[in-house]
Amino acid sequence: ETLREMAVHGSSAYPFAYYPEDIWQFDFHRIDWHHELEFMYLAQGSVLCLAGEDRIELRQGSGIFINSGVLHRYEAQESAVAPNIVFAPSLLAAEETFVCRKYVMPVIRSSVPYQLLDPHIDWQAQILQILRRIFALQEAGKDCELTTVRMLLEMWELLAGHMDLEAGSPRLRRLNH
Repeated sequence: ETLREMAVHGSSAYPFAYYPEDIWQFDFHRIDWHHELEFMYLAQGSVLCLAGEDRIELRQGSGIFINSGVLHRYEAQESAVAPNIVFAPSLLAAEETFVCRKYVMPVIRSSVPYQLLDPHIDWQAQILQILRRIFALQEAGKDCELTTVRMLLEMWELLAGHMDLEAGSPRLRRLNH
């Protein structure tokens, strides 16, 4: 009814999930949103991302960060390998902590629904590189929770330090239920 995704990403003890997906194999009629944060990297192909009211063409080698509570979906016309991670903000810092208030909540509460990740912009290329390392770590199948969280924090530091939080979409309507 609210279009909220019902899938559980990870667990309450470790709210993180990795999805090595080919978007071409998905039901493209599903529109979803979730409270978790999402980073996606387009390893192969091209994808149309609908985020909020925007339509964004993503090409191979690029990526996107989708903020919490933003209605979004991906569409592909052919095979589009797009590994992604979805995680709760609490994995970065516990609520009500200084770190959460100073670095996590300003991004989440901003009017910025998403951030494109262009491989030709240095700080964004660094995020994409970290993302690929996170994916490789997940695929290795070893105990990797501490390393994953460390890399998420490294990515977040780049994102929070460079995002223009004032350049958000005035049309953004955050979904909360």
